[in-house]
Amino acid sequence: TIYMALLLVIFGGCLMFIINIVYSENIYTFMIPMFFATIGTGIIRPSANAGAMELSPKSSAGSASAVFNFISFTCGAIVSTYSIRIIQNISQFGLLIALFGLSSFLLFKFTFKKI
Repeated sequence: TIYMALLLVIFGGCLMFIINIVYSENIYTFMIPMFFATIGTGIIRPSANAGAMELSPKSSAGSASAVFNFISFTCGAIVSTYSIRIIQNISQFGLLIALFGLSSFLLFKFTFKKI
């Protein structure tokens, strides 16, 4: 599930990058690829949250979920703060999404070899 979801994120980022280079930037060239990336992210989050709770004892599963969400939202805030200074157009945003998706895919693939 996570592999397929990460592939959706990568596909959405690559699609955004390519479409915005070929066509002029508009709401459709942003929203259609973003749809795929958001679907992928929506599939990943519950699985990752369940994995964080699975690693902790049953008595502290709620705390593990809270820490996981705190860390993910904090990292998202930091990355978005710095990426807004780097990104000049929508195609660069698509490239950033694709690179983050690819790095997550590779990290997941080489970290969890038994899956």
